[in-house]
Amino acid sequence: MKNPHLGKNATKPTFDTVVDGPYKLTKAVPNQSWTLTPNSQYGGPKAYDTVIMSYEASNEAEFAALRTGTVQVGYVDLSEYKSIGELTGDRTFVGYPFDMNFMALNFSPNAEGGLGPIFQKLYVRQAMEEAIDQPAVDKSVYQGYGPPQYGPVPTIPKTEYLDPTLKKPIYAYNPKAAKKLLEAHGWSEKNGVMTNKAGQQLKFTIIYSSGTASIQQQMEIIAQDFNNIGINVTLKPMSFSTMLGIIGSPANADKWDAVSGLGIIYGGSYPSGEQDFETGGGNNLMDFSNNQENALIKTTTEPASSSAANFKNFFAYEYFTAKELPVLWLNNTGQINAVAKNVHGVNAETINNVTGYPQFQYWWTSK
Repeated sequence: MKNPHLGKNATKPTFDTVVDGPYKLTKAVPNQSWTLTPNSQYGGPKAYDTVIMSYEASNEAEFAALRTGTVQVGYVDLSEYKSIGELTGDRTFVGYPFDMNFMALNFSPNAEGGLGPIFQKLYVRQAMEEAIDQPAVDKSVYQGYGPPQYGPVPTIPKTEYLDPTLKKPIYAYNPKAAKKLLEAHGWSEKNGVMTNKAGQQLKFTIIYSSGTASIQQQMEIIAQDFNNIGINVTLKPMSFSTMLGIIGSPANADKWDAVSGLGIIYGGSYPSGEQDFETGGGNNLMDFSNNQENALIKTTTEPASSSAANFKNFFAYEYFTAKELPVLWLNNTGQINAVAKNVHGVNAETINNVTGYPQFQYWWTSK
């Protein structure tokens, strides 16, 4: 990611001072809470007096806070799915973000352990994608609320931007084929680790955001999936701000190989890829660069002769990206929202899982 400013300010919640919505951030206590108060310059519906966004140390802590009523609006991590019946004072409903979830590999020549040039090889990424059992993750971790994702546009929520051919995977789960693909390119398993003729091992650390039990469970499954084909990984959870500080600075390219637990939500905007996959894009933390990708992205942002022509261009970009694997596609997870029964106006539209922009100004409480 060519954005040292973002990495430098990853732990400063008030570094963005531009506010044009119904609330403004007036207080931030690290690892405790953010306090939002009404923005007097906002011309829309009058906002509620104060919204306090409280940090919880773990999924268990948030669930306990919802159960006791200490937190009135929150979410239930899917690791707590079987305990939802204990939330007798809440109502729950599921929402899906319009986003992409992925594992990013560091393509930089400076990547830790010299693995950047290895990750640049499509067959290596293909083998890794085919090793990941997304259906098992959906079933065992996400209780059926984490449908597999096969490209930059999710299958759920349903939108016109999903290429119909990507309702099924290009690289379906197939660990035997994945291992054979590596072997066909000269890799062999030595002491349980795939090693090439130059002695380079497929052995590295995956960093990811800590504190979410379902992500931890997902990562443990993926680590075992990789191990099954001779890719040896070590899992290293850390705080999100610490993780962002590492991957968000080019100066730290030698400090990581793979990062997971990531997602980019489109926020209701046109899901083109210039920020994510274009060479030098603001979200291109992988240092991915492909001339054909750049050209296809360009066609999606230029005027087209018709809507049909525009979608033809977009689907061409989407399919190529899904096949080229600038990242490894992971399950798009739904969110179980929990709302206290005395909080009103909170629904699928105002909590807005699709875009990720909740509309607090429409929420109100009763005694």
